[in-house]
Amino acid sequence: MATIRLGEIATARSGDKGSGANIGVIARTEKAFGFLQANLTAARVRNFFESLSPDNVVRFELPNLLALNFVLPAILDGGGSVSLRVDAQGKALGQALLEMELPVSNAMRDELLGPVATSEQSSTTSALIELSSLENDIAVITLNRPEKRNALSMAMIEQLTAAVHHESNNPERRVVILPGNGPAFCAGLDLQETAEAHGSGAAAGALSHLYCEMISSRLIFVAAAHGVAVGGGVGLLAACDLVVASNDFRIGLPEVRRGLVPALVLCLLARQVSDRRLREMVLLGEMISARRAKHFGLINRVVEPNQLVETATQLAREVCKGAPGATESTKKLLNTLGGIDIHGELARVLAYHRNEGNSDAAEGMAAFLEKRPPNWNKR
Repeated sequence: MATIRLGEIATARSGDKGSGANIGVIARTEKAFGFLQANLTAARVRNFFESLSPDNVVRFELPNLLALNFVLPAILDGGGSVSLRVDAQGKALGQALLEMELPVSNAMRDELLGPVATSEQSSTTSALIELSSLENDIAVITLNRPEKRNALSMAMIEQLTAAVHHESNNPERRVVILPGNGPAFCAGLDLQETAEAHGSGAAAGALSHLYCEMISSRLIFVAAAHGVAVGGGVGLLAACDLVVASNDFRIGLPEVRRGLVPALVLCLLARQVSDRRLREMVLLGEMISARRAKHFGLINRVVEPNQLVETATQLAREVCKGAPGATESTKKLLNTLGGIDIHGELARVLAYHRNEGNSDAAEGMAAFLEKRPPNWNKR
């Protein structure tokens, strides 16, 4: 019998419930959720936090979010050395839960983790991403679906998530550079696949897991963006810690023109862009230039196209000059500032994507695929 670390198959969410801590996990896949339903019991959570002397732990299931919540009653009033009144400490409990080891058969462990595209020395090409080592401490994960402008299919999201997870668990790595092959950085979700699947709920759930993986990772992500980033591709930029873009790069959130709500991306951008600018981006749905995006605060550097990779590499090397522990702790601290539980918010807004089987979405996607103006129903 083997074990699997909870953080390998789930991300954390946390909050409060009166005087009790309300912590939980969001499974990365439906299979992982089924495994957690059977194995992540309230008793195991209570035993894991035994040193804090929690009362009876209560478990709640949220199947629509692929989430399990655990309420630890009265633990926020512990006082003394175990006082958890500060919100940051509550979030630390949620992260600590991810270190729990659960018993699992070797076959089930392999099934839950799935195949990961790896590279021991230089590079290995999977169907939809390329994973390579620039230096021992710097990896490059390249979006590799150029014929579709790197539109995010379910398979591509899963491969990208697996690569991010793999590199995050490589002790030598400190930085990941994220570029795209072909004419564009990322054209967002693959709407052809979404239309055939009759809704974007599953893809949105997978994309949410990817964003959580990047944000929670100890690694620093540097995007090297060219061409365009649209929709979910903008979310990839927002999930990165630093963004370098070529001066011909453009960015846009055209979801409302397609009858959709950019809910996941809004969660990420709300941490980085003022409310007025964010409203302009999502309500108008227009493309904006790299320099305007830099003015909005979405991009750190705008450079000539032939300087894109060089500049991203330079920033990655600058990051590596910092102390590893201090850099990781600083990223964790930055993620807690502003009072937004990004993991909880991403889970909460998934409902917008899972309810996209409405007439607006159907007409918007049909018009996009047929390359015609949409014929919206009047309210």
